[in-house]
Formats: sequence, C-alpha cells, structure tokens
Amino acid sequence: MPGPDGRDLARFVSLFTDDAVMRHRDGVMRLDAREAIEAYYTTRFASYGFTFHYPHAVTISFVSPDEATGLVTGHAEMGVDGELVLASI
Repeated sequence: MPGPDGRDLARFVSLFTDDAVMRHRDGVMRLDAREAIEAYYTTRFASYGFTFHYPHAVTISFVSPDEATGLVTGHAEMGVDGELVLASI
C-alpha cells in the first residue's frame, strides 16, 4: 500500500514540490514547504493505527507554464491514538 496508508513517508513527501503548501480548508492546519509536510507527517504517522484515504474529486488549475494549484476532496477513516476518526478531506 503506497503513500500515507502504507506509512511510506518518503514516497508521500515526494509528491510535493519544495515550496508546496498543504492546508485544511477550515484553517486548522497549514504547512508551508515540503520540509514542514515531512515533519508534520513524521509525528502523525506515529499516532496512526490504521488509515484508509479515499479521494473523491481532483481539480488542477494551471496558473502558468510552471505553476499550478490543486484541490482534492475525499474522506479518511483512521485509527488515531486508539480512537476511530472519520474525516472529510
């Protein structure tokens, strides 16, 4: 299982550019740069029991020949610190 559900941090982080921004739409979390994303998920992976992520829709908008923005919606089912968590993404 690749990526976050398989705890393959290197593969997951490789999906992001050095200047990537990852944030929750509600403003609860914002990570600026691949290094911050890696640090965040290094800690998060340690608290996960199981995770299943399900993407629903992906939108990519090209701003210029070398810049794009994207939006991914989906949901996750996770065991976090022994509790079942269902999350809208």
